[in-house]
Amino acid sequence: MFTPLNRHILVQPPEPEEKVESAFITPSDYTNPPPKYTVVIVLQVAEDCSLKLNSKEQVVVETSMLQEVNVGKEKFTLILENYVYGKKEQ
Repeated sequence: MFTPLNRHILVQPPEPEEKVESAFITPSDYTNPPPKYTVVIVLQVAEDCSLKLNSKEQVVVETSMLQEVNVGKEKFTLILENYVYGKKEQ
């Protein structure tokens, strides 16, 4: 297991969307730019976070600030609490 520290939040990013066939011809290596904001699911919060977040809550974060950390064969996605913009109510 991975424990976030130093005001970081361990999150589960959304599943990548399937590529949809376009009516326009685009280069084979073209990818759509990522959205500016992403909704992620909170998995674990560092003890020193000032945000009161619970596991399984959905929060809106700045996509470019998501950090992927590889530890051995496992991959974890973290975000610093400063880049959480709000909670998404279900």
